[in-house]
Amino acid sequence: MIYQRSPGMPKAIREYGCYFMALGEAAAKRNTSHLYTVKDFIAVYEKSIESGWMSEDCFIYDPAAILMAFGLKAEFVGKFHSFDRVCGDGEFEIVHYKYAPRNWDHFGGGNGMGFWTYDPWGVSITFTQGQFHSKRVFREIA
Repeated sequence: MIYQRSPGMPKAIREYGCYFMALGEAAAKRNTSHLYTVKDFIAVYEKSIESGWMSEDCFIYDPAAILMAFGLKAEFVGKFHSFDRVCGDGEFEIVHYKYAPRNWDHFGGGNGMGFWTYDPWGVSITFTQGQFHSKRVFREIA
């Protein structure tokens, strides 16, 4: 599995790339015919900046375009602040947690019900001790 701190990752991904990494992991999970490498992540990172889908410090403007660059056709369904929005068939989520004592935010892959399953950091305090804040739901397009 590839993480933010994997050797060779650019500094911006290591520091701020959790949402970007969660998008890449979502694509990798669904495209099992391709084994993603750190080089793949760096190529999509560079293309995302050049195309205006993401800032250099990994602020995401167009997550669906980034998913497409990773090889996954998906549309953004919406941002939800409740566990009540469960993912349906063909949907997946990126979860957003907050750790209040340090004012940290962190994104990762979710299980469809608001709980994290992929932590781009490996094992982060924000996921293990923080609180659910929101989820971004996507739907795969055939």
